[in-house]
Amino acid sequence: MKPAHVGHPRSPVLRANVSFAVVSLSPAQTPSTTSVAHVPFDFFVGEMRLGAGPYALGPSKKSGMRILCRADADVPQIMVQAIRVPFRQDAVPSRLLFYCQRDRYFLAQVLADVA
Repeated sequence: MKPAHVGHPRSPVLRANVSFAVVSLSPAQTPSTTSVAHVPFDFFVGEMRLGAGPYALGPSKKSGMRILCRADADVPQIMVQAIRVPFRQDAVPSRLLFYCQRDRYFLAQVLADVA
């Protein structure tokens, strides 16, 4: 008996074990306030590797973008695209969503409060 094929018989089947991690940020008083997230693992933004620790997520002058930077060190700021969520005082705080593949974490999405 021949093994069953998934997809085209000549195309390789890619199997990826991917999991997710979510880190909540401290609630901001207003959408223009900086929030802080304590990320417990090293992660990548593009090809840049960032160490575990506190990260500040602040407003940007560019629409749909936020500024991410290490909260306890003087390091360059990174512009990240944010998915807008409505701002409410009683709402769940902003969140960072990470993909995890094997032992590496990648910043996947930023869910941020906007006015």
